[in-house]
Parts: sequence; structure tokens; C-alpha cells
Amino acid sequence: MANNTGNGTPPFYNTPTKPIVRSTGEEKKRQGLSSITMLLGWVALTVAMVGGAKLLWDILTDGLASAGLLAKVISLGLAFLLGWIVSLVCIRALGNLVLPLIINFYVFLTASGILVLYARVVYKLYSEIFDANVHYTRYSIAVGAGFAVLVGLHLLIEDHDLRPFSIPFLIGGVMHLSGMVVHYVFMNGNQEDIGGDVYFFGLIMLIALLMMAHFGIFNIPRQIISHFFVKNGHTLQPGNQKTE
Repeated sequence: MANNTGNGTPPFYNTPTKPIVRSTGEEKKRQGLSSITMLLGWVALTVAMVGGAKLLWDILTDGLASAGLLAKVISLGLAFLLGWIVSLVCIRALGNLVLPLIINFYVFLTASGILVLYARVVYKLYSEIFDANVHYTRYSIAVGAGFAVLVGLHLLIEDHDLRPFSIPFLIGGVMHLSGMVVHYVFMNGNQEDIGGDVYFFGLIMLIALLMMAHFGIFNIPRQIISHFFVKNGHTLQPGNQKTE
């Protein structure tokens, strides 16, 4: 039975007329499914994260070859997508409380990876070994992919807040600006690299702004996810399947 909007509840939220009472057997099934999906989601996400770390290392050491890159990206993307879907069901439908702690740790690792990548770019620019023909595309894609993973992990946890993670990015930006002043003003560095400095500084500051300002741009996918599980989450729980 749908709520009316007079009490402030959105009309698409359904409130059961009777409380859901699970039997002991159903609760054990739910706990079992929660544990299994947690394990599967954790394994898939971990495989994707480890593979992503290896790919990041290849980028940092300039050992990444174009040959086979598409296959690597597709493999990592499928592993992450599977882990993301299973983890979403585990957290939102089965009420697992352990997996969100792991996801929070992975959010921290992902943000750290982006910052390490940023530091590598700044180092190359400062050392004047930045190759514009190669590094612009390579590092831009890597930073963008890292941010996409960060947002994906963020959406798994209800009411998760990315704003605290913006602080390290702002600190990195300030350090980058300080290095730019030293490099170009005091050391008379190669002026041709200023474009790369400005570009990557702006890219990282944009990411920090999106996380810190809390514009609500992630509210749409979050609402879609929440709406789906409000309407259909009970069908994924033992003993609560719809009967026609």
C-alpha cells in the first residue's frame, strides 16, 4: 500500500501493512546468503583491485604497452562490475554489516592510488621528463578510471560521505602549486611544461571539488539504487518472495 505524500514520505516508497517476521530458518538462510554473497563480492572486488594496482604500477613505471591494454581493461571492468553487483545485493538487500567496512578500506586505497598517480605526474613535470605525446592520455585515463572506481565504491554504501577524502586531494594541490612556484620562478624551469602542470592541477582540483562541495550529482544514481531495493529488495531475501 503506497503512502500518501502528506506525511513527507515519497509516494514510491511502500510501507508493509504488517511487520515482516522471519522464522529462525529464514533468518539462518538470510545469514547464509549474506555470508556467501559477501565472500563472492569481496573476492571479485579484490581481484579487480589487485589487477588495477598491477596496471597502475605498469603506468607508474612506464612499463605499460598498448598491446593487450583493451583486454586488461575489459577483464578488470568485468571483475569490478560483478563484485559491485554482488556487494550491492549483499549490503542493500541482505543487510550485511561487515562488507561496508571492507568497502570503506577499498575507497581509501583507491583514493591513495589516485594521489600516488598524481604525485608521479608532478614528479615527471618537475623533472622535465614529461612526454606530452604519451603521458597526457595515459595519466588522464588512469585518473579518470580511478575516480570512477571511487564513485562506484561510494555508491555501494548508503549515506556514504566522500567529503573527508577531498582533503588529501586539496593538500596535494597545494603542494603541487608550491612546486610550480619553485620550479618556474626560482629555478627557471622549462616553460613548455606549464600546460601539463595547469591541466593536471585542474583535473585533481575538479575531483576534489566534486567530492567536497556535495553538489548532489551522485543523488540520481543513489536514488535509483535505493528505489530499486525498496521496491524489489524483499524478493532477494529468503521467505519474502512475491506470490502471485
